[in-house]
Amino acid sequence: LNTLNILVSKLRPFSSDVMGFDDSGNVIMSSAQPEEATNSTIENCKLIYSAISPHFEAHDADQEIKKSAIDAMSSLFYYMGDLNMENELLTILKVLENRIENEITRVSALRAITRLSSSPIKIQLSKLNRTCLQNMAEYSRQQSREVRMTCMQALNAFITSISFDASTFDNTLADSVLAEASELINPADLYLTKLSLNLCTSVISNLP
Repeated sequence: LNTLNILVSKLRPFSSDVMGFDDSGNVIMSSAQPEEATNSTIENCKLIYSAISPHFEAHDADQEIKKSAIDAMSSLFYYMGDLNMENELLTILKVLENRIENEITRVSALRAITRLSSSPIKIQLSKLNRTCLQNMAEYSRQQSREVRMTCMQALNAFITSISFDASTFDNTLADSVLAEASELINPADLYLTKLSLNLCTSVISNLP
C-alpha cells in the first residue's frame, strides 16, 4: 500500500506538485496540470484501485493497514480521479465518511479529504454527505489538538477547493461551522487560532 501510494505520483506526475499549507495554514493550491492520460494510464489506474479497494473498504483490517489504505486511495484520486472514476469516487467518499466517524481512522480520513480537495484536477466532492461536514465541524470540540487542527484544515480545503459548489453548503451548516471555529480562537494556542480564523474567512468569502 505504501508503494502504491508513491507509485501513482510517478505514473501521472504533475508539472509542479506543491500541495501543502502556507505559513497561515491555508491550503496551497497547485496550478499544475497533469500529464495527458494514455490508455495505459487509465488501465493502471483501474488496476491500482482494485488492489487498494479491498483494504480500503475492509472493516476488520488492523489500524496501520487502514491508515495506509486511506493514504494510498487519496493519492490515487489526487492524481487520477478524473480518469472515468466517478462511480468509484462515490464509493470512497462513503467509506471516508464512515472512517471519519471512527476515532482510530478519523485523522487519516480528514487528511484524505484535505488532499482530495486540493487536487488540481477538480475532484468533485459535492456528494460528500452534509452530515459528515456537520460532524467535521463538531469534532473540532474534541480534546485532541490534532483532531481539531485536521478538522479545521479539511473544512477549509473543502470550501476553498476549485470544485467547490456553494449549493452543497447551506446557511445553517455555514453558521454551525462559523460557531464551532470561533470557539477555537484562543490566544493560548495561536496556531489553532490561525486555522480557525482562516476557516471563518473562507466561509464568509466563498458563500453568498
